[in-house]
Amino acid sequence: HQNASKSWMAVRVQAYKESANYHIERGQQMASLRGLPEALKEYRKAVDRDPNNEKAKSLLDETRLRLARLTARENEAKRA
Repeated sequence: HQNASKSWMAVRVQAYKESANYHIERGQQMASLRGLPEALKEYRKAVDRDPNNEKAKSLLDETRLRLARLTARENEAKRA
């Protein structure tokens, strides 16, 4: 019985890791820990897994915009 429970749990964990929600959460973690490029990758994975997920699409768009603004500011600073 214990082996069956472990197998069931492993299947559930794997299924979650393949879900859009998993990648949304990872993206949010990456945005605060490693930066926007890593977050962008996770949000793209979330949208790939669930193209109708409005939260994933919104976070992807928001992160793209934040990254573009950051890049523009960095370019301006280099020119100054």
